[in-house]
Amino acid sequence: MRMFDIQSYFEDCEEVKARSYSGRFMYGKDCLGIVGSIQECMQAIARIIARIIQEMYDEVVNYAEDLADDDDANELERLHESAQNITKTLLSYKQDNMGYDVILYWPDIEYKRKEE
Repeated sequence: MRMFDIQSYFEDCEEVKARSYSGRFMYGKDCLGIVGSIQECMQAIARIIARIIQEMYDEVVNYAEDLADDDDANELERLHESAQNITKTLLSYKQDNMGYDVILYWPDIEYKRKEE
């Protein structure tokens, strides 16, 4: 099953800024966070969910002509479950206030620092 790099999707978003964050009760562990207004953050999440689902749909369409056996049907079911899991994960954020903005963060998604 294909893995999606959620951090890179947020880094491509113009609405929000992706960054590392260590929220409450994380004891110094960094995770992925996004900063912006609550409206900007919600728009970014919605766009990313739509983008990932579109990419999954495109994958299915690309090999739809070959769908003939149970393995293919199982792959479609796995893609469906993956879309549900990604949506559930992205909507299960934690939130802290940062002045006028908020940070939404996901303690279970590790922030990958870029090597310089």
